[in-house]
Amino acid sequence: MSATSEFERLRRQAGVIPYRRVGKVRMAYSPQTPAATVDAAAKAVKTFAVRLVDQWGEPGSDVMRDWQRHGLTFRDVCDDPCPPDVDPQTVAAAWLVERCGRWHFTLHLTADGKVRGEAHSGWDMEQIRTLTPAWFVTAFRMRTADVEKEFRARW
Repeated sequence: MSATSEFERLRRQAGVIPYRRVGKVRMAYSPQTPAATVDAAAKAVKTFAVRLVDQWGEPGSDVMRDWQRHGLTFRDVCDDPCPPDVDPQTVAAAWLVERCGRWHFTLHLTADGKVRGEAHSGWDMEQIRTLTPAWFVTAFRMRTADVEKEFRARW
């Protein structure tokens, strides 16, 4: 295992990267989200992304490379650590939202536990910065720094 992949494994283990990779797409989710729901969402991401590529006539690999380059993620606003005024169960049920300047769709968790995608107009990158909660960004940076120190000490 390379040092880079080991570092990523450590970060994921520590909760710094609460996401699952679906191809080139990183799908974030809250720790309270059941594994079956995450699996269903991963399947929906693949299905819905392919459908949009088919509709727009663009090759999927190019689109996925764009997603990776811009670091676009599916992000649950109830990521760890969760603010005290947010109910994790409610947010997990509301599920996660993908925001980007080009591809725009939301994943919804239905009552029967399935995940469906819905296209919408999306947001521009400036709105994403505005809409991303400050506590999420701050906590992410703090935890990243802590794990990086641990990694440097071990290697």
